[in-house]
Amino acid sequence: MRCAPCCDLLTSTAVYLETIKDSAGNRKYSTYDVNILPLGGYALQIATSIAFNWLSDWKHWRWQISVFSALASAIVLAVLSSWPSSSKTTLVFYFLTYATNAGNPSLMAWFAELLRKEPEARSIIVAMTVTLVYVGHATIPLGAWRVADAPQYPIGFPMATVMSAVTVFTLLGLLWWTRKHSEIAERGYSGLTVPEEAPNDVKRDVEGEKGAPEDRSELS
Repeated sequence: MRCAPCCDLLTSTAVYLETIKDSAGNRKYSTYDVNILPLGGYALQIATSIAFNWLSDWKHWRWQISVFSALASAIVLAVLSSWPSSSKTTLVFYFLTYATNAGNPSLMAWFAELLRKEPEARSIIVAMTVTLVYVGHATIPLGAWRVADAPQYPIGFPMATVMSAVTVFTLLGLLWWTRKHSEIAERGYSGLTVPEEAPNDVKRDVEGEKGAPEDRSELS
């Protein structure tokens, strides 16, 4: 899923194309060009999504593709935050923003593998993520992606850069935690070990969950 603070790329790219002038001060791109050229960004997004997620399935690179995509997004947005003096460079990085959404399917596949024994938890996480994304799309553009700030977006691009960087560190933190608790993928939350200082009733509940399948098999 696209990061909530990211603006509508089709609209923002079209707005930027309208601002580019030639040496005589006239618009460089016609209305037809402004409507057609941004579609190439979506073609790039489709191509990169297919390529990277095919690689994710082939090499089983879930977190790698997700982290790379978020890191690439942070770099591209950082360049746009600095607003290069060359219109060609700016336009290239505008289009590169389309290619940074390839990590979302890999992230969902990674969650599905980590929580394959916990479908309820996976459903809750996906539902919360979708809710936060839509809330972000409904509220953040009002202050960060204002039409008056186009096409430089002095608030939007830096904020999106920071959130992409936070995403990278969050994914790396999740990777560390899942490697520390690798038993979750195989046994779910019931496979987690209980600290010795935990109350006895908690230990009995966990031990009961662990032994439940064996008890049922014995009764049958």
